[in-house]
Amino acid sequence: MRRYLRILVFLALLTFPALAEPEIPPGQDGGSDKPMLITYGNSFFPIAKTFGCNEFRWAALGIGKRSISLEYVPAGDDIKKWARLVTVTVFPLPQSADAQRDAMMKIETALLGSYSKGKIVSEVTYTEQNSDPRLFIEYEIGEGLQKEHNAGTFLRSGRSSAAFVQIQSRGVKFDEKDAANMKLFAEKHLQLSGN
Repeated sequence: MRRYLRILVFLALLTFPALAEPEIPPGQDGGSDKPMLITYGNSFFPIAKTFGCNEFRWAALGIGKRSISLEYVPAGDDIKKWARLVTVTVFPLPQSADAQRDAMMKIETALLGSYSKGKIVSEVTYTEQNSDPRLFIEYEIGEGLQKEHNAGTFLRSGRSSAAFVQIQSRGVKFDEKDAANMKLFAEKHLQLSGN
């Protein structure tokens, strides 16, 4: 069964379109981490495309390689001057199921704490049947031209990883459909875009 799933995942990866090479910060480009960053970028491409951000433009490892950040923008947009952006932050989890749930709870608490400095518009927490936490949050941060309106979902993204997926807008009116669709993603009801 596992071999069958691996073959299915491999075939699905072959069907992805050729994505633009993302900008990778100095010190990471050309290194052994670049293929991993691109692989992660490809795996989250369907959710980014669902939110209209169909160009994978930036990828980086967090400090101490404790996270991976991926960014996508609409076709033709400049990643340095974005108005609409999908950001995915991937967090590796420990091996045991109990330790994974504990780590996910700590990450969820940290996310809520960091966004409480802005304005939380909506927040819903869920608990999976296996006790994994899941979170939907809509929030605003920043002021003036740097004010952002965002909606995000924190969830398990793999056997030993979790991710925080966000749709963000800056300098333009936030589309309420984005918040509704991100909430559907948190509830596992969002139909993802095909490739």
